[in-house]
Amino acid sequence: MIVPPNHSAYNILKDYEWNYAHVPSSKPHISKPAVEISGEWTYAGLPVRSPLAVAAGPLLNSEWIKFYAERSFDILTYKTVRRCSRVSYGLPNLVPIEAMRVQRPGASVRGIRQMTGSWAVSFGMPSREPKIWRDDLVTARQSLGAGQILSVSVVATPEEGDDLKTIGEDYASCARWAFESGADVVELNFSCPNVKTPDGMLYTQPTASRDVLYRVRDLVGDKPLLVKLGFVGEDALARNWVELSGGLVQGLVMTNCIGAKVQSPDGKDFFSGESRGIAG
Repeated sequence: MIVPPNHSAYNILKDYEWNYAHVPSSKPHISKPAVEISGEWTYAGLPVRSPLAVAAGPLLNSEWIKFYAERSFDILTYKTVRRCSRVSYGLPNLVPIEAMRVQRPGASVRGIRQMTGSWAVSFGMPSREPKIWRDDLVTARQSLGAGQILSVSVVATPEEGDDLKTIGEDYASCARWAFESGADVVELNFSCPNVKTPDGMLYTQPTASRDVLYRVRDLVGDKPLLVKLGFVGEDALARNWVELSGGLVQGLVMTNCIGAKVQSPDGKDFFSGESRGIAG
């Protein structure tokens, strides 16, 4: 049995829907730290009070955003949203793994009972339908104070037979909706190794990525855009993204999880032997 970390806001023994409904404000053991960081800071070209940030993942809705905004985090990323609803994968969603270096995507790692620093992540980028998340983004933005930034992670939801133009329109529509609902920054998720569908690997195709970025930029104008990348194992891909990002986006978000297969301590496969993202 997996043992949850002490003082964790997210209950790893419960599924995504339970955690979506049970916001951390109901957990009195998590205190509000007083943090002050001097200096002048920016994020995606926007002024921000501090560089303390929460990446895309644990902030499931506006209540989660508010909870962490009240605890001195100033860059808050709303969990990835789509043009349609998508349910989460079933449990387990988070499996602690041995502390080890993942040398390459597809390698094997061993699960353990208690968190020591890294997870195998398996959610599949769930999302509420746009009407719900758009309204919730308005609430999330209203909960932030001066000097705090709301970033929103978006991803396309390609169907079999969709061409690149359709995928670009999908990203662009989600980005526009996010900005219309109050996002300061939109993060285009071109990498998610904890899904078992093609929408998680766009970043490995620079030409296709460029075409999608042009479409998004056409629709949202000069608003701040970021792109999330995954494991970059080749110098050529790194150079392509440095060149590609100039003039199209304000920055690159790195690195998403590295995909690996996970085995239990007794040698059995988690996730039916499929790779999942290793984070932490």
